[in-house]
Amino acid sequence: MINLLIDRLPDSLNVNGVEYPINTDFRAGIYYELLMQEEDEKAVVEGLKVYYGERIPEDLGAAIEQINWFRNCGRPEKKLAGAGAGNGKQAFSFSCDSDYVYAAFMAQYRIDLTEVEYMHWWKFMALFESLDKESRLMEIMGYRVAKLEGLSKEQRKFYRSMQQYFAIPKSEKEQEFKNALDEVLMRGGDPDEVLKR
Repeated sequence: MINLLIDRLPDSLNVNGVEYPINTDFRAGIYYELLMQEEDEKAVVEGLKVYYGERIPEDLGAAIEQINWFRNCGRPEKKLAGAGAGNGKQAFSFSCDSDYVYAAFMAQYRIDLTEVEYMHWWKFMALFESLDKESRLMEIMGYRVAKLEGLSKEQRKFYRSMQQYFAIPKSEKEQEFKNALDEVLMRGGDPDEVLKR
């Protein structure tokens, strides 16, 4: 395993004995994740181009396996923080949480992610995974993955409403639901009127 403090961070991937230079910038990692959410063949090809450029290895399975190793920061079977806290719920999305990610990096590290010319994916992830739990992003992620067993009725009601409010939209219907919930909350209404629909 590579030690972030003493080892040189990878800038290429070995696919079947051949070294392929890759794009290691954090933006490539974020863009790749967004593409993989589309789940179609064109997105996969585009994702491979994000990392390998025009020199995509012939063995696509091995090429993707190496990308996954890279995205996991060289740690086998490690899941990104967005995969949830072991309960199958998605904690974050680089798409809908981009403002919160930006704000968290700015507040905690004084790093303006829009101004950074380059940051290696592994450095970005080390910082991302070490964000203070008091940040708004971590608070929202906590709501999303919270287990409701053992909580009082009022606590469950609160967490369910927060989970609905901060849910990661997966479809147009879910987005309409979030908009309706936003409208009710903005006028001080009871979220149950939307939750019971």
